[in-house]
Amino acid sequence: MDSKLAALCAAGLSLVAIPPINGKPTKAPRKGWNRPRSPENPNGYSSSPDAFIGCDDYNFGLYHSASGTLALDLDDVELTLKGFNELTDNQPQDWLENENRLEIKSSKANRGKLIFKLPQGFAWPNLQQFKSQGVMVFELRCGNCQDVILGRHPEGGNYELIGDPANIPPAPDVLLDILQHPADWKKCFDSVLGIGTKPPKAAPRQPRQGENIAGMRDPIRGFNQAFSVDAVLVRNGYKPAGKDRYIRPGSGSKAPGAVIMRNCADGVERVYSHSGDDLNDGFAHDAFDCSRLLEHGGDWAAALRWNADITKHNQRLFMQEQAKDAPQSQGEGSPKPPFTLAQFSLKGRSNEMEKKMLADKFVLGHIAIYGQATAIYAKPNTGKTLLTLWLLIQAIGEGAIEGADIFYINADDDYKGLVEKLKLAERHGFHMLAPGHGGFDTKAFLLYVQTMIKEDTAHGQIIILDTLKKFTDLMDKKTSTEFMRVGRAFVANGGTLILLAHTNKNRDGEGKVVFGGTSDIVDDVDCAYTLDEVGSAQGKKSVLFENIKARGDVDSEAGYTYSTAQGQTYEQRLNSIESLDKTTAEQAKQERRTNEQMEKDRPVISAILEALEQGDTLKTDLVDDAHRNGGFSKAQVNKVLAAYTGSDYGKGHRWYIVPGNRNAKTYSALDQGRGGQTTADEYRAATQGGH
Repeated sequence: MDSKLAALCAAGLSLVAIPPINGKPTKAPRKGWNRPRSPENPNGYSSSPDAFIGCDDYNFGLYHSASGTLALDLDDVELTLKGFNELTDNQPQDWLENENRLEIKSSKANRGKLIFKLPQGFAWPNLQQFKSQGVMVFELRCGNCQDVILGRHPEGGNYELIGDPANIPPAPDVLLDILQHPADWKKCFDSVLGIGTKPPKAAPRQPRQGENIAGMRDPIRGFNQAFSVDAVLVRNGYKPAGKDRYIRPGSGSKAPGAVIMRNCADGVERVYSHSGDDLNDGFAHDAFDCSRLLEHGGDWAAALRWNADITKHNQRLFMQEQAKDAPQSQGEGSPKPPFTLAQFSLKGRSNEMEKKMLADKFVLGHIAIYGQATAIYAKPNTGKTLLTLWLLIQAIGEGAIEGADIFYINADDDYKGLVEKLKLAERHGFHMLAPGHGGFDTKAFLLYVQTMIKEDTAHGQIIILDTLKKFTDLMDKKTSTEFMRVGRAFVANGGTLILLAHTNKNRDGEGKVVFGGTSDIVDDVDCAYTLDEVGSAQGKKSVLFENIKARGDVDSEAGYTYSTAQGQTYEQRLNSIESLDKTTAEQAKQERRTNEQMEKDRPVISAILEALEQGDTLKTDLVDDAHRNGGFSKAQVNKVLAAYTGSDYGKGHRWYIVPGNRNAKTYSALDQGRGGQTTADEYRAATQGGH
């Protein structure tokens, strides 16, 4: 008996024996396959291995109804991945790479089949198929369906069973939802695969009263500049899913039927819907139109009054135009005032704006100012999170900022690390947010911020993003620019933004770290720093903030040190942080420069030390040996020899000149443990063979 067949039966799965036809393997079972196997029905299913004695050349199918299983049959893996990537946050690629998967693998390329366990009592709809241009993309097979799980493929090769039949993973929620709401999901997959769909036309607009009057401000354009389509959808209860897709509020299914159109010919973003919502009218809608339909019941007049300043301005121009066209009395008229930029002047609003002006104070040491956007770039494990938290806690303790105004978004930690930092946040009274917890979604971050701006709640709020790459694509100029457009608006409305990001892998020509991504983030923030390790000794690491862009009286450099001892808690490491004074920081920088130069010179240093292994050596012989054995020029050897001559190993010295012996320069390797040079008497004693 085949061991895999025995394992399938032992797992309680119901199998169907499928005999070959004319000696050739087949996937088609015989009549009666979907009824229990018995002497009267020899073609039926069974979970007993004894029932299949004598079926050595048979294929075996898994009967889903009796086994409580579901097959995701990927007839075209690439198209299936594209569909799920666009529509959901679930990836079949992850399912295919899961170590605990149960997979039926055939020899055909771009194909796959995964087996899942259905929930107890789930109502099976048997079969759902999704096609593109009449060609199958994927199928969901359960209920009265079977899939060959062992045997030979009719087109050649064997079926390979991967995984443990006794531990079949549960069916993902998205597959269950597709089974229960196939019509909703079919529309979604059709739209992704371009089946039977044409780009919808932009929704028509109603003419506005007086819209052609010179100087009139367009409230629709103004709305679209102030708010994105995404922002309007989120504040009306739509949930983001997949790529540029949203699930309408109250949806019975989880099918994301609202689709964002990012590349309209006129540059305006729009959304169209094939869900059961107010947006599903056959047209594509911009942000204003979404607000009109979702927030004003389709009322044009109410929607156009979204901004009091624009409304008053347009009403004034309209009344002036009406007065100009009205019959004049006693030959006197009111001439239309000429256009002037004075209508946009802020004159007279200084007191109002001063009330919202933030006091000059620091959020992090003297490197991040309240009411500004600051970016901090560092390599992994340099301590940017540790130092940011420590500096925040210091500022809270000094009363410079309120913990209740701080929102630290931890998007770059494991569960244990998140819990450790959450406890710190709770103790010091600031908020900590994390993706996947409490409903927070990094994809909707910009929408959250835009809502804060609209509802005038951004003032005084401090947001820290750790790390920035989880919120925007730093390598994409357009995406980074859009991110900072919203970020600048947040700061302009009184918010404070601190962005933690990574540096490039490679350093610049001076050995300094370089900020990662395009320059758009650095261009648009008020302040930017790099954070780099400048020293590490005796269980302590020294790091240095170096300013690369400043707007305000911030430090050009700031140094800190903290313990790297093994076995300590995160809080113990946090409490070990100390500031470095300027002298110590400069020494650390010099040490870093020395180490970097030494790393460059290491091949020549090694050649010289190898020559000194034979004992004290005259300079001419030493240079000749390193030149001959290492292949370096004599000028190069002389330069390195001079650079690392001295008596202090800690300062980078690696050899010293032995005193005495007239004018000849004799070199000896410096002992790291001893850290000093021999005396003239010691040298003479050694060379003369006595003491």
